[in-house]
Amino acid sequence: MKRASRLASLLVMMASLCALDHEPRIDWQPDVRVKRCERIFPDPHDPFRVWVCTAQGIVETSDDGATWRTLPNTGAEQLGRISDVLHAPSRAGVILIATRDRGIFRSDDDGVTWRSNGTTGSGLAALQVVRLGTPPFDRSGRIFYAAHGDAAPGISKTIDGGTTWFTVAGHLFSEDLLLDGQEILVTGHSAKEQDLWSVYQSDDCAGSWLETMRDVRPTACGTSRSTISAIWLGALKGRILHRSPAGAHKATAAWTAVGPDQASWASIFGTPGSDPAHDTLFAYDPRALGLIASNDGFATWRSENSGLFVGRLVKEGANVCATANGRSFYAAINGQLYVGRTAPDEGPVLARFRVSPRVVRIATAAKAVFSATVRPMDATPDAKVMAVQVQLDGFRLPLLDDGAHDDGDAGDGVFAAAVDLKEDFLRRDWRPEFRWRVPGQVLLHVSATDATNLRSVGTLPMTVLPRPATTIFWDGEGARWGGRLAHARRGAPDGKFDSRAGIIFDIDAEAHSGARCLHVVAWKGPWLTGWGLDYYGRNLTDQDVLVFWIKATSRTSRDLQVLLTDAPGHENDARPSEAVWLIKDGFLSELTETYQQVRIPMTRFLTRSGFNLEMCNGIAFGGSDANGHNVFVDDIAFECSPVP
Repeated sequence: MKRASRLASLLVMMASLCALDHEPRIDWQPDVRVKRCERIFPDPHDPFRVWVCTAQGIVETSDDGATWRTLPNTGAEQLGRISDVLHAPSRAGVILIATRDRGIFRSDDDGVTWRSNGTTGSGLAALQVVRLGTPPFDRSGRIFYAAHGDAAPGISKTIDGGTTWFTVAGHLFSEDLLLDGQEILVTGHSAKEQDLWSVYQSDDCAGSWLETMRDVRPTACGTSRSTISAIWLGALKGRILHRSPAGAHKATAAWTAVGPDQASWASIFGTPGSDPAHDTLFAYDPRALGLIASNDGFATWRSENSGLFVGRLVKEGANVCATANGRSFYAAINGQLYVGRTAPDEGPVLARFRVSPRVVRIATAAKAVFSATVRPMDATPDAKVMAVQVQLDGFRLPLLDDGAHDDGDAGDGVFAAAVDLKEDFLRRDWRPEFRWRVPGQVLLHVSATDATNLRSVGTLPMTVLPRPATTIFWDGEGARWGGRLAHARRGAPDGKFDSRAGIIFDIDAEAHSGARCLHVVAWKGPWLTGWGLDYYGRNLTDQDVLVFWIKATSRTSRDLQVLLTDAPGHENDARPSEAVWLIKDGFLSELTETYQQVRIPMTRFLTRSGFNLEMCNGIAFGGSDANGHNVFVDDIAFECSPVP
């Protein structure tokens, strides 16, 4: 038995060594045109666009490294020392820059111009910002988080796109920040234990925090592109720690050590794999292992260092990343830029492909234009390109080079086609662990075939969102969303939603319009009661205003509060938003016997961090007056502003 066990261990070791000696897929070359490189940031919307932060400013390529240009007004004297770049996932062209000394800057025109978007004067906890994050479910592009390292405790959060900021997690010094699905993960230390690093987790928009892994200092972190809640952390002088999606929302979710030991990880990321359900994962150790790749979650791995400098003389700050389609890689090492290329396909050269707009908002339909620049393979220069196609599962769109489909001149090598994407474009066999759901990014395949039947395939990211539209919550006739919101089992931090001192029900009288309305009755205060769904919420992050009509049985100045509630499911209780008082907060002067319209900005509900607008499932009313209330509410809706 011992001999068999030793043989098995030897075979595992040999397999790992073989994996490390595997012939590399990536060929690295230094690019001497870009000097004094610091950090590299690929565009998640465009697989051919990369930003390199240098001592002179941001240097950009829009053709995957063929040419470079320095962006004007991006030097240290204008923007400071750049530490992070964040592209808003739901708003193409909206980019935030974090700096180590000047707070946050924002561009709304894809990097052409910049304006200050966060300082201590607007609420940032500190001017040093080391990491930015945004919830992947935010359809509005208004919710952002900023980590400050050791400059200040707390994480800064904005709910209005950066106009104002406030502090959450005030007990934590956060070094890194990761948002995935419903979850926020922070690496750092508490104010009380400054020498003890841990990993903290929040599943309620930073309202509460759990120390999910103690006495470990991650130096790199990454998520899966295809599977929600699959997270990898590279520990300082240790292995890679992996948490699988199974039970990720529970406090007892297990972390598993994978990959090689005693490494100092600087970067971890994933690229699209051949199977949409699985990524190819990469981890970078600058001084020993270099870049390793794995197709099985680091059970085995291979080296990808051909031409890449790896050694003890690598300075702090070295980093590696991949383009959005995973075909090109960029590294900044000791100020030198390295560009890594994967082996090209044998078919035609897909020199450039794109979709416009990059974020498609669908109502009943939305127009999208796909284009690709294709040239014959150098080895077969006379082989004519016969077919170019964009596809995703059952969706297939031929691109044409006939001069009649937004493709320029006929025969110029630019293939294009426009299509009206219907609202059922993404209605397929979705699963919660896949990111193919609204809102989110889908990965389309662009293929080109020549006359010799050789074929090339590229990956094109496209973000698909529903176009914002007014959501009718209750009108008594066509829309009657849910029933009683609260039951005794559904608690809240400050008590039960159903306080038993008030009740809400629908009646066929006293309506503002139609025949039915909601009747809210309370016998004594304080009281709280609500109306909505039980475990099914709706994403209302793209809504701007809560609108409803209200009247009382008699004129009164007794105030009434309004709250929204979410539906997190699992073992978690429903959570209320911040309470808004109708009279005290200035939305009404008094309640009258005739209906009055109330309009409350959604941002007023979001200052309480524990409430998740992505899973909004109801509305609640309450009061503190000892005499209670007797009011009627009708035509409840959520309205949104037009989105270009």
